[in-house]
Amino acid sequence: MTIKYYGYEPPVLMKNNPFFLRAKYLVIQQIRSSIGLNDKQRGHLKALGLGKMHSSVVVPNNPAVRGKVYRVRHIVKIEMVDNTI
Repeated sequence: MTIKYYGYEPPVLMKNNPFFLRAKYLVIQQIRSSIGLNDKQRGHLKALGLGKMHSSVVVPNNPAVRGKVYRVRHIVKIEMVDNTI
């Protein structure tokens, strides 16, 4: 099962959603430019492996990654998957 989210405040990241916690991987795609971001937000994008628009990465679902995604939630699209792509 795959859930996609496009927007600013993903409810699945805000609360302890059982499906979100059960998903093994997150597919994160950068949908907006990093122009105008502060240095911390650019660092989070770089740590996630993003940098250019429309680039995407598959990362494991763990608290460290969820925290980074939360900091740049207005720039990325999150997709939760149970298995690797």
